[in-house]
Amino acid sequence: MSFLNKKWKILNEDKNLPLIKRLLINRGITNETEEENFFSNNYSFHDPFLFKDMDKAVERIAKAIKNNERIMIFGDYDVDGISGSAILIHTLRKLNANVSYRLPSRQKDGYGLQNHFIEEFKNLKVKLVITVDNGIACKEPIDLAKSLDIDVIVTDHHGLPENFPDQAYAIIHPRQQDCQYPFKDLAGAGVAFKLAQALLKSLKIKEAEDFIEDLFDLACLGTIADCTSLTHENRAIVKKGLKKLQNSKWKGLNLIKKKAGIESMTDNDTYVVGFKIGPRINAAGRIDNPYYALQALLDENGKAEKFVNKLEQLNSQRQQITDKALKYLEANFEDVLKNEDICILNHKDWPSGIIGLLAGKISEKYGKPAFIMEDRGGILIGSVRCPEYFDAFEAITHTKQYLEHFGGHQQAAGYSIKKENLAQFTQALKTFAKEKIAGKDTNPILEIDTIIDAKNLNLETVALINTFAPYGVGNKKPMFILENVNLQNLKKVGSEGKHLSLNTVCQNQVIKSIAFSFGQFFEKITSDKHYNIVCHLSSNKWNNYEKLELQIIDLT
Repeated sequence: MSFLNKKWKILNEDKNLPLIKRLLINRGITNETEEENFFSNNYSFHDPFLFKDMDKAVERIAKAIKNNERIMIFGDYDVDGISGSAILIHTLRKLNANVSYRLPSRQKDGYGLQNHFIEEFKNLKVKLVITVDNGIACKEPIDLAKSLDIDVIVTDHHGLPENFPDQAYAIIHPRQQDCQYPFKDLAGAGVAFKLAQALLKSLKIKEAEDFIEDLFDLACLGTIADCTSLTHENRAIVKKGLKKLQNSKWKGLNLIKKKAGIESMTDNDTYVVGFKIGPRINAAGRIDNPYYALQALLDENGKAEKFVNKLEQLNSQRQQITDKALKYLEANFEDVLKNEDICILNHKDWPSGIIGLLAGKISEKYGKPAFIMEDRGGILIGSVRCPEYFDAFEAITHTKQYLEHFGGHQQAAGYSIKKENLAQFTQALKTFAKEKIAGKDTNPILEIDTIIDAKNLNLETVALINTFAPYGVGNKKPMFILENVNLQNLKKVGSEGKHLSLNTVCQNQVIKSIAFSFGQFFEKITSDKHYNIVCHLSSNKWNNYEKLELQIIDLT
């Protein structure tokens, strides 16, 4: 095994193929048309009216605008739901609609549309509700809305439930039965964007195309943060969105960038969204009030700066709470983490806003499904994160008889459960996991594109690799094995010496390298031994001089 105890899986070992062809084949791109679309900056977006019910939705919204009916946008409390809500609110305001918005509290309300919201909307004389990034699993409140003469348009992308909300006025969901929309993996913000696109084009307002362009940066936030595949239309949304994000129309977004220390960014830098902008937007809903994030993106009452400052404060708190909880979890549940097939844990001091983060860190580090719950006394709120070999949504659907509410995707899901059902739920999950995992290799796998020859260690290869960006799920940054190298001049760097700075020596070429979180291996690595390394290729520019650098990911 490697230094990180991972099994290396080389995706393409055909050295007879040019490097670019190997990288493309690894991403499922096997013909010239697909290749042209992948690299194109002029992607032809699908017609939004290919969605099932899009005609109905646009017609109903147009009627509401004409009659000055009150429209309620009901979003989710995460980046995807908040950015998608901002898209539709900005659009409806552009169309002079009478629009309001609501977001649930993660702590008080939980996920999705609830009956008490419908009752509130009735009292507020709301005639039309549009959900964003939720609603597909909310049959009961949608049935209630129908009985109270409130129409509900669902825009969502989550797993389709058995109890389908058939009383919804219209459902915009790419995976629903009979939906002809070609691309099925849009994020919630992506689905909201397509509805906005359909509205703006159908109602034929002036400068519609320009306004649609201004929505791409908001759409790319949810697309990246929700870890949807950055392929096909998602890739195009992110490409255009990142370009717009460099100088956004939306004041709040520009202020968040400034607070995050983002002075400049490239057209392809998904990192700034995933690790700087996204966490700040998410922090509001995780530990406080999600309205702070949405109101920042809307610049509500000209107070974007006030709300952005609040997000900065909350993100710092969120980091502290998460770090403390993770240290406690690893210190007190070592046996479960190392010896069980599946990690099922709960604690009263793990807020529901961070349990998804905890589950993700545990699943990634230990390579197993993680079900982490906040214990609220009579009820527990749970979040699931899983490796690729395990389907989170299938698991909780299999155990639904014990749950109060649930929903999610293949790799991430959420649920609530009464404490009296926890023991049976836990046993059912363990049985399900044992059957699903039986015969599977559950060792953490590091997928590597190909072996790279020393002759390709140059800036031309880096330029080639950069054309594959933006990177994300379904299109990870190309990763290579470099064989038979020496590692020299090791130095511990960073906070508490967590990282290593070193030189990689390959066939007399000396390449500056960095190995994040490898400080723990400082004593183990010797300069007189030959290693195989897994690495990313990049470049560093200084005083107009550019040179090759390596980021070491693992080694043997």
